[in-house]
Amino acid sequence: MLMGPDLLSPLRRSLGLQLIVGSVTAMSLSFVVLAPSRDDVWRLLAVAVSVVLLSAALRRVLRRRERASDLATIATLLLGLGATGLVTDGHRTAFSAIYVLLFVFIGCRLPSGSAVLLAAPAVGCWLVTNAPVDTLVLSRLPGAVAVWIVVGEALSARTARTTQERDTLRTMAHVDALTGLLNRHVLSQHLEQVKQGDALVMLDLDHFKAVNDTYGHSTGDAVLADLGRVVLSVMRSRDRALRYGGEEVLLLLPGAGTAGTDRALARLRTGWSASHPEITFSAGVYVSRGGDPAEELELADQALYAAKTSGRNRTMHYIAPVAPSPRAPMTVPLEERTSSGTFR
Repeated sequence: MLMGPDLLSPLRRSLGLQLIVGSVTAMSLSFVVLAPSRDDVWRLLAVAVSVVLLSAALRRVLRRRERASDLATIATLLLGLGATGLVTDGHRTAFSAIYVLLFVFIGCRLPSGSAVLLAAPAVGCWLVTNAPVDTLVLSRLPGAVAVWIVVGEALSARTARTTQERDTLRTMAHVDALTGLLNRHVLSQHLEQVKQGDALVMLDLDHFKAVNDTYGHSTGDAVLADLGRVVLSVMRSRDRALRYGGEEVLLLLPGAGTAGTDRALARLRTGWSASHPEITFSAGVYVSRGGDPAEELELADQALYAAKTSGRNRTMHYIAPVAPSPRAPMTVPLEERTSSGTFR
């Protein structure tokens, strides 16, 4: 039996909390059991294992909140560094490089300004790590803090630019520039997510070629841009709209069913008629029965064709027969209205 994400979430949180308790316990035992020991290797190993467990547990618990997860990881590392200073007797300056690596992580994961804010707790841990604090340690502190902040802020700025450029390229690759809808490049990805009860809707503007021929392609482009705007304004957050080609738009409506699809198209017709009352659209609908999404998309396209040949400015629902034959021919719609109808 498969368990959905919602059912597994409490289990994951419970496991994460158990890991937190276990890692904190391991760290406490490392202080109690290993504190009398003179072997720094075992002390450091105990601290390292505890820090890794605690960091992994926090990231598991906070995995849906990336920023909080990163802050938890940094806090855990600082705790580990401070613990290092408490349980080791010598060679503490050798761990200074770890602080630089910590701020490299901060620069790569957190926004600008984070390095400045986290410098204060890092200073406290650094002083503990380098105890006893003498004049030499204090003289090194300003230089160390300056290196941390410069490294962290420089990497934050670079990471922000890289993220923005990546997001821009992803948008250019996946979004149609004219309509603002998704493009055909992500069609297969979204079709794979179609489940039983989801609706596939093919839309097509009626007599759009006449608009281009009469008013020019610039006007036609403006109409398509308006279509994309109206579609996005009436869709639910989980719905997806793709520019399928030319003036054709594909809507994927999760869990909409027949009634939900009719409501969605009613909203769309109302919004579209307010923007362009002189231009209508036809729609073909197929509610998934859990079959091959590519074949179901073809059935929605057949429904669109039926809407076009039946007079346009209407919606046709393809109702699959109980035992469909391969390539069953379309017949006259069983019911035909101005805005919707059905056929087998």
